[in-house]
Amino acid sequence: MSGAGGSDHRSGDWFVNTIIAVIVGLVVAVVVVGASILIDRHSAPGIEIVHHQPVAPKVHISGAVATPGAYSLPANARLADAIAAGGGLSASADPSGINLAARVGDGERIVIPAIEESDPSAADATRTGPGMININTATAGELELLPGIGPVLAGRIVDDRESNGPFLAVDGLTRVDGISASTVDEVRDLVTIDE
Repeated sequence: MSGAGGSDHRSGDWFVNTIIAVIVGLVVAVVVVGASILIDRHSAPGIEIVHHQPVAPKVHISGAVATPGAYSLPANARLADAIAAGGGLSASADPSGINLAARVGDGERIVIPAIEESDPSAADATRTGPGMININTATAGELELLPGIGPVLAGRIVDDRESNGPFLAVDGLTRVDGISASTVDEVRDLVTIDE
């Protein structure tokens, strides 16, 4: 009886010892892993956050500005900054088509548009009377100055004149495809057929 009881006691001790060994093993493993993490944190370089500074752009501004040229602008510059660097808009500038709030990029070329000025002397070259355009000698570009006459109709007038000879009367414009009597009435006081 005592032999059997001793055997149970020994197997119980073995079981308890095994449990204790497993727990001790787990504690040692946790301590070793925790220590290695702490060592790695102190020995390994940390993550470095690098802040990139915005680029200060250099631009070439030309056109209708007071002082065209290449200028260095502050970071995150806008078109208004580029114009200010160029001395501001000139008197001939046409600001209607520009966006002053647009960002500018490094190396960008900016051309500020100017208001187009018509050359009245060029239009007067084929006029025989004050303000009159000679429909028998005017170029297509000059005919386009007339109300209701665009590039297509101006070209047709020139083509018709070359094919059929000069117009003998202002009303003769109706022989051109696309020109109605009302269009002729609209331009009647602006054109002539006299040489």
